[in-house]
Amino acid sequence: IFFTLKKFFKKKDKLRIVSIIDNFSKSLNIIKTKKKLFLIILLSFGLWSLISVVYYLVMLTLSIGLPIYVSMFVVSMAAFGMIIPSSPGNLGVFHGVTMGALLFFYPNKEEAFAFSVISHFIDFVPSVILGVISFLKIRI
Repeated sequence: IFFTLKKFFKKKDKLRIVSIIDNFSKSLNIIKTKKKLFLIILLSFGLWSLISVVYYLVMLTLSIGLPIYVSMFVVSMAAFGMIIPSSPGNLGVFHGVTMGALLFFYPNKEEAFAFSVISHFIDFVPSVILGVISFLKIRI
């Protein structure tokens, strides 16, 4: 598809797109056996399931009485939202995407916004804390 559309891109953009495609294809080289592929799928499913449970618990905490499949949908949309270029920490984009995904099922904008802020805090802060601890231990 890219090669048929490449006439519409500038040379600089073509090189960047080819580089991205090349890096993506190189990253797939890790999947050399069916066992590794199965392990990757299993770990991904487990991770997404745990995140969905956390989001579901946040919904319960905010008295948003929706089924767990809604939290799975929100997790999926949040993952796709991370593709969108954003500020550091995905501030704004994460909130907009998770809030928008939740608003498909729940009409209260204020509670949907609260959900997005709390969910982002739960996702982001532990990573930052572990990063700071690692940075201090390595003493760069």
